[in-house]
Amino acid sequence: MITLDLNKVSVSKDYKDGLAETKTYGASSVSSKKPLKTEWFKSRGESLEDNPNCIIGLTTQLSDADGLVLDYLIVGEPKFQKMVETLVGEAKPVFLVQYQTSNSRCGIWPVSARNMMNSAWITSAKEAINQSFKTWTRVSPNMANKYFDIFRPAEIKNNNSEFPELKWDLKYSDCISFAYHERIINEMNFETFDPLQRAIGGGNVTRGLKK
Repeated sequence: MITLDLNKVSVSKDYKDGLAETKTYGASSVSSKKPLKTEWFKSRGESLEDNPNCIIGLTTQLSDADGLVLDYLIVGEPKFQKMVETLVGEAKPVFLVQYQTSNSRCGIWPVSARNMMNSAWITSAKEAINQSFKTWTRVSPNMANKYFDIFRPAEIKNNNSEFPELKWDLKYSDCISFAYHERIINEMNFETFDPLQRAIGGGNVTRGLKK
């Protein structure tokens, strides 16, 4: 066994400071759900409407092989999206809101694009997102009243200088791709997409509708 002198194992502080670092992202690190109630976040863009970083997508709920119900993103031309919606029976348009937290966690918050003024959950979610375009924001579900409590920093100085400077680490398209990963239905995979085929009973139904 070699006896080690730890002073000779450790690299100098100057050496560590000189190491280049680049954070990498993948499907396991990008969320397709709202930020956690403990997280401060900002959303990309200036508003929900007319925002190239906040498009409206179409999602549907399907069961995976273990029976877990998850949201799936339907990608394609309007005719294809309508066809899949017909097959599964229900789909909903959602704003695909890109956000990033103060600890650099990225995600997509899918919020209903339908005008549902009677839903306090959706109304308060949109209020929180509109605030987060401008300042760091935190949301916490208020289960008793069925809406989100919305928070902002108690003191706003120099554009939230107590928070790190925000640099968007992922392109919007990549963020969506990572967030939904293997839960994207498109024209290339829908005939063999297992969750979809289980939902519609398989067979040649999709081939007939595709023509």
